Amino acid sequence: MSATDFLPWMPSLLTLLGWFLVNHQNNTREQRKEMRAAADQCKNLAREGVELGMKYWVGDEDTHAWQVKAALDELEVEICRFPDHKGRIKLLEHHADLLDAITGSDFESATRKVRPATDPLMRNVAKVRQRILHEIENQFQTHYN
Repeated sequence: MSATDFLPWMPSLLTLLGWFLVNHQNNTREQRKEMRAAADQCKNLAREGVELGMKYWVGDEDTHAWQVKAALDELEVEICRFPDHKGRIKLLEHHADLLDAITGSDFESATRKVRPATDPLMRNVAKVRQRILHEIENQFQTHYN
């Protein structure tokens, strides 16, 4: 076989190669968009969970334990949108820390005491929130930029 035998097939092969390349780039861009949306939603849910948790701890009558847990459960679902090899495990570790910081102590107990906004628990929750927010953005930047 000579090179002239392949010449009639070259336009078709180049077209297929081009389609493959463009499709791959589009899929990569769409995955990045989906992960950006997941990261943003994770950050919003982390903030919402912490806000509800703090309201719960200061004794806000309109905030109930189930609302706090629902927001934190939804955060876990969003975190699970990240693939295992692209940060999910690290994010779930930070989620567990946030869950423990908010729902630890006497959360949901009959003897729960209302805490002032200056309580060390509140400062700890705020610190853990900052760590998870930073880690969400860090994992996105590491794996999708």
